[in-house]
Amino acid sequence: SRGWRTKPYSVCVFAAPASTPPNLRRDAASTPPLIGVFTPLGYSLGGNVALHAAALDPRVSAVAAFAAFTPMRTDLVGRPTGGLRRLFETHALLPRLGFFEREPHRVPYDFDELLRAIAPRPALLHTPTRDRDANASEVDALIDRARWARLVQHAPPTATRMGSAEVKVLVRWLEEEVAGVTPRVRDV
Repeated sequence: SRGWRTKPYSVCVFAAPASTPPNLRRDAASTPPLIGVFTPLGYSLGGNVALHAAALDPRVSAVAAFAAFTPMRTDLVGRPTGGLRRLFETHALLPRLGFFEREPHRVPYDFDELLRAIAPRPALLHTPTRDRDANASEVDALIDRARWARLVQHAPPTATRMGSAEVKVLVRWLEEEVAGVTPRVRDV
């Protein structure tokens, strides 16, 4: 009723390199290994969650987010995105953002700080220029403020979707940027 359609969300993929010792590998039915390459991937809200996970969890080796965000401090109530409301009410991802609905410029952090918390780990940001939930020029400016050597931005002139073209971008990035990542080790 707010003018946007819901779409599927996901956060997926846990990968351990082939070099992971056999005694540390787990089968598909068990939990992800604590040792190895842990790469959360997400589309839309799932990408948003993947970025937060990467910023907050040092076990994350790399992260990929597709159509995941628009800057929070400029996401005003009257915008087609629904403003911050979609994050604190519609999806209840960040409920305390509701305190800043009328004054988004006061949000305590934005995605440039979140991205800097991920650096220097590899990150792929797929930011389609016709994303219905984002302001492309603001997303680009925010990414430019946070840019580091292993941050790859792919900004096609397309609408938001997760199809075969996006999967190809992901697979290429995984092969080029993540394949050689040193596993992060956590003492158990």
